[in-house]
Amino acid sequence: MLMARGWNQRWRPLLIVLAALPIAACGSDAESKSDTDNAARTTENPPSASKLIDALRKSKAGSRERAIYSLYYYARWGDYPALVCLYDLEVRRTIGHQQIASVYAANRGRFLSVDVPKIVNRRTSAQGVSLAIELRATDGGVIEESYLLRQRKGGWGIAYDTLFDRAYGEAARAAIDGPGDKPSARGTQAARRASSRFRSLSL
Repeated sequence: MLMARGWNQRWRPLLIVLAALPIAACGSDAESKSDTDNAARTTENPPSASKLIDALRKSKAGSRERAIYSLYYYARWGDYPALVCLYDLEVRRTIGHQQIASVYAANRGRFLSVDVPKIVNRRTSAQGVSLAIELRATDGGVIEESYLLRQRKGGWGIAYDTLFDRAYGEAARAAIDGPGDKPSARGTQAARRASSRFRSLSL
């Protein structure tokens, strides 16, 4: 009974947020004109917001570029149901919709502090198509991330990415050590297991 109460208290804020957002059908990476118009009017727009919306509108439906722009678009404005649907089916099944949404909700600030993702390299392998991207941060630094995408009906699904890998591991550590606390041996091990679990889905 205590465990159930603790679980409800931990997830209640996220569930309230998710309930207030439109539910997107998984498998589609499309976004409507009204979606971007609504986002453009939000009071939380970072300086690069209009550039991201413009890049998203200009990207070809079903393209790899659109999948990346959509991810940053949804993450920036907290549309977690739509964001989760951008991930490969196996990732959603194994990690879970709520867990993916929770990780992104905890890291939303990262997406509000970077410019439009710039794709700098593409590589095709047996696992899918790998995209290397650069993100210019508001402090002037450049952040590098990589994404592994696999083609599916209507577009591309994300099978792996370095940002979620780190954030998922940190969430597993924080669940044991508490947020911001010094990593313990158990917390570090949990982070490694979570990262390995996510990475194995791309193989």
